[in-house]
Amino acid sequence: MDERFKAYWFTGLIVILSFITFIAMSTPTHRYLQCEIFAEHHQQNSHGIMLTYKVTNTSAQSLKLLSWYTPLEGFMSNLFEITDSQGKQLAYQGPMFKRVQPLEEDFIVIEANNSRSITLNLLDAYSLTAGHYQISLRPKVMQIELAQGSISKQQCLLPSINITVDA
Repeated sequence: MDERFKAYWFTGLIVILSFITFIAMSTPTHRYLQCEIFAEHHQQNSHGIMLTYKVTNTSAQSLKLLSWYTPLEGFMSNLFEITDSQGKQLAYQGPMFKRVQPLEEDFIVIEANNSRSITLNLLDAYSLTAGHYQISLRPKVMQIELAQGSISKQQCLLPSINITVDA
């Protein structure tokens, strides 16, 4: 083997192993939050298309969750991926906020083994008409502040849900 090829191959291997180590070290060993989305399977467009997001603190301590880019703050960003029966993704039509540094009021306290939830009308940000839809929460990394002041990050990966909208 050519010596340059060996050097490139070895350098590439080191970079890949370093990246894997970084990911493993930055992944939380404890999942503090459990997230859920749910909705009635059949809904009338004229009554609004309601979806509930629930986040539960599964730890034995209270924590503070940064509400940014989660459904808990309402439609301030594109929160959901909604596709119709032909696989076409619906466009988000709500506001898009850009942020600087979070303030104390941007965090929501969730006591140990308690939940916070919000019900949103999807028609406030997406144009749903009669038909079948698949809805999933867009993957976002949530920032959590623990009681002792340490910061953890967690992502809620959820299965999608299916709804039928009637006119």
